[in-house]
Amino acid sequence: MKKLVFPLLIMGYLLWASACTHNTEGHNHQEESTAHDHADHEGHDHDHESPADEHEGHDHEAEEHDHSDCEGDHAHDHSEEAHAHEDDDAYGIIEIKPQDFQEVIHCSGKIMAAQGDEITLTATHDGIVVFGDKALFPGKAVRSGQKLVTISGKGMINDNIETTFIELKTSYETAKANYERAQALNEDKITSDKELADIKMTYEIAQNNYDIVRKNYTAAGQNITASTSGFIKDILVTEGQYVSRGQALVKITKNKRLVIQADVPQRYFSMLPQIQSANFITVYDQQLHKTEALNGKLISYGKTTGDNSLFTPVYFEVDNVGNLLAGSFVEIYLKTAAIPNAIVIPKSALLEEAGRYYVFAEEGEEFQKHYLTIDCNDGENYHIVDGLEVGDHVATKNPYQIKLASMSNALPAHSHQH
Repeated sequence: MKKLVFPLLIMGYLLWASACTHNTEGHNHQEESTAHDHADHEGHDHDHESPADEHEGHDHEAEEHDHSDCEGDHAHDHSEEAHAHEDDDAYGIIEIKPQDFQEVIHCSGKIMAAQGDEITLTATHDGIVVFGDKALFPGKAVRSGQKLVTISGKGMINDNIETTFIELKTSYETAKANYERAQALNEDKITSDKELADIKMTYEIAQNNYDIVRKNYTAAGQNITASTSGFIKDILVTEGQYVSRGQALVKITKNKRLVIQADVPQRYFSMLPQIQSANFITVYDQQLHKTEALNGKLISYGKTTGDNSLFTPVYFEVDNVGNLLAGSFVEIYLKTAAIPNAIVIPKSALLEEAGRYYVFAEEGEEFQKHYLTIDCNDGENYHIVDGLEVGDHVATKNPYQIKLASMSNALPAHSHQH
């Protein structure tokens, strides 16, 4: 029995090997048949190429195919690169890098005219107000020397400007004649030097009083002119109103320098010496301004609170660039101590959800929502203490488009859908 089994195993192995060889040859014959069919298709009269030539032709085709693939991959890479640049522009993708920031005191305040930049014109005599220009209103530009108001004494019995002018003119002319006569007598030693000095003093006083009135006096009365060029800030009297000497009439502002007053809560009093600069937002147009860009400087900060006030004032002086309105209220961000290696993102990247702020950051080919913990902001940028890390890529433009895309279960334009 054992003698029969062993020859049968040998025969089975040989049959199996023969079958494998036959399949391989069949595959080769099929390939050769395909090659012959191809040759027959091109023509029967030419000779078959040698195996080496066939091999070389095959390699060239493979090389061409690989070259084509490489070109396709290269073009695809360029397309992806261009698409990435488009996404960077569309969503303002930035890489988070550590940078310097500053502690911020957030408070309110107002814009005021700088000292010396605002001038008040007052009445030089008692009388009735007559406006020289019927179109005199706040905001109107005036030039130095322009007549704004006339103080008239017509119809008045007491303190009449016309009567005063005549009296002062007569006093001046009389004092002048007395002084000239005293000079001649003093040369002949008829009057003493002391008498001459007294007469001279009386003459100079009369001359000074007369010159003051004569300077802006006309037949209509005493003219009040602008002492500087600028804009009318306020008109404090009305046509026909009686005014007394020294009463305020008109306020003129040069509108070149302004003061920003910040009202700081008492709990920040210890930080006031560290204040360096400030950003502020004007409430009427929501524009952000920086004291550094407005040639601004810190003037002073209060050492005490005002009467019936819980705030300590801080003052900055800045240039008026033309769109700052004196008297308006502002939202102020006072910059104090430096924060090194801070994670900072622009305000435009933030979205709010149920009182929590978040941003969209790239993770692979998608944007993911990152909730943030914010320390402070300067009205333009936010200091992040949790929720982002150095190296993250954050969308700073059109975050609402990304939010809408995520809500509709559609990928934003950044991702590739194959």
